[in-house]
Amino acid sequence: MDTKRTSSTQAVKQMSAKEIAEKAMPGWKAVSSEALPDAPEAVEADAQLPPLEVLRKKYLGDAASDALDAEGAEDGTNTEQVVTLQSGLLKRKVGVNIQQGVVTWRQG
Repeated sequence: MDTKRTSSTQAVKQMSAKEIAEKAMPGWKAVSSEALPDAPEAVEADAQLPPLEVLRKKYLGDAASDALDAEGAEDGTNTEQVVTLQSGLLKRKVGVNIQQGVVTWRQG
């Protein structure tokens, strides 16, 4: 007889941003959720600045090579969402990191 067993190490269902926010803030009900857009790739500058390498050398000296590079950053996936919570007449917005499953900031 072939029986299938469910293991306790199955992939855990990832919680939604609303569920994470409601769990972190008992008594508040999630009303809406929206993803934060990533920063635009190209932004027009209001002033001309020297190249980043020149600034690193000027302010960090020999430690300039130890500074973080933009290429080493994440791939730009949206992991942060803004959730609007309501409790009675009060409203509050919170930032939820979906990958870590935590509320990272609160407003209101």
